[in-house]
Amino acid sequence: MELSSKDIIFDVVNTESNLERIQNSPHRDIGDISVVYKFLISTNESGRMTVPITNEISQKIGVTEEELFEIAYVNTKEISNFSIKSMRDTLISTMFPFGEEPENASMIDMMLPPDDDLDLFVMTNKEMLNGSSSILYSELLGDFADKMECDLIILPSSIHEVIIMPDKGDRDLEGIRDMVNFINMGVVDEKDRLSNNIFGFERSSRVLKPLFNDVPSIMDPGKKPTL
Repeated sequence: MELSSKDIIFDVVNTESNLERIQNSPHRDIGDISVVYKFLISTNESGRMTVPITNEISQKIGVTEEELFEIAYVNTKEISNFSIKSMRDTLISTMFPFGEEPENASMIDMMLPPDDDLDLFVMTNKEMLNGSSSILYSELLGDFADKMECDLIILPSSIHEVIIMPDKGDRDLEGIRDMVNFINMGVVDEKDRLSNNIFGFERSSRVLKPLFNDVPSIMDPGKKPTL
């Protein structure tokens, strides 16, 4: 099988949980998450078949990390069809994955609060698999921030999607970070955890950055990262 630059994509992963992989691969860090690169072999409803790009492979094909990022930035966006939907619409899509109309709309209304009450949005790709790399696209976040007319708070709920909260200046950021940590450790499968940090996107500068430096470990208590 012959692979080319058109097959290069990226993902974001938790740095601490992927130390060995990251040490042996070209990557870049954003807080406690890392951008890693891979060749896309095939895609189906179950996910993507990929081959990680190691330091050895990148040297063999003669590309730097900066070049990998530029190539993967274009390719990943092209195949992913990233979108931002309200939490309500996302939950309905999950409940009715084949696009069928709910038989009892009033019951849906009882189960799911109106969008204004949730004030949460989900950003991911069309498969809702490894869609958290969407946070690397400042134009996507910037357009949404313009629509909301405010900065954004990004909750890395898993490697598959992130949750966006409009930042209206009255958020309890430490409380939100504690909630992310609690959900990660109690609900999210260890292999799917992305970060215990929360990130901020500044509308004016189009910059994404972690909001805390003292981020609790994403690994289970007692587990220590080793190289």
